[in-house]
Amino acid sequence: MRWLSYFTPTEIARFSAPFNKKIKITQYRGKKTLYVDNAEQSGGTITGMWRETIRRMQQCNNETMKQCLILGLGGGTLINILKRTYPEIEITVIEIDPVMIRIARDYFGIKSNVFLEIINADAFSWVKKNKVGKFDLIIFDLYLGTKNPVKASNRIFLLDLKELLDTEGSILYNRHYQNDPKDYEILKRYCQEIFKTVKLILSYPFSRILLLGN
Repeated sequence: MRWLSYFTPTEIARFSAPFNKKIKITQYRGKKTLYVDNAEQSGGTITGMWRETIRRMQQCNNETMKQCLILGLGGGTLINILKRTYPEIEITVIEIDPVMIRIARDYFGIKSNVFLEIINADAFSWVKKNKVGKFDLIIFDLYLGTKNPVKASNRIFLLDLKELLDTEGSILYNRHYQNDPKDYEILKRYCQEIFKTVKLILSYPFSRILLLGN
């Protein structure tokens, strides 16, 4: 019964999807949290993580963000935070999993509108093909279950991201690093070769978020 969720976290839905295999949604005190493979993806502590990340980014770069690209939708936590921080921002989201798009719409109220375009596509292919747009903020938040896709760490992808970035723009790169400190150091080295700014702005239990800039 839904009223129980005001006293204890209660599972309200469960899904199996092509890319994110085990998805569940819980509700507690009127707020929903999205899990993939039992790891939080949206809501819950993820909300606080992204709020703090955006706050720290503003301290490093106080420019008003107008055009944002988000790779990875989840339940749309980031979208809500960005719209509160930058009310006029226009956001493009690339999400490969159609089930996740439906979940964001039906359970978290996230759907395309005049300020938000949600595109069902593979982020790597989309980034490769779309070199004309210049974004002043790009947020990399791609996960397959609890891990970043392997090809997210290669130099070619990072160079493709840079081509989409405005000259004064910033990238927030959410890197899952549990049990892979060597891979994280390789990624950081690639970033240092490609971007002028490479700064760890938030370390979280299962994430390190890098700020990258031209």
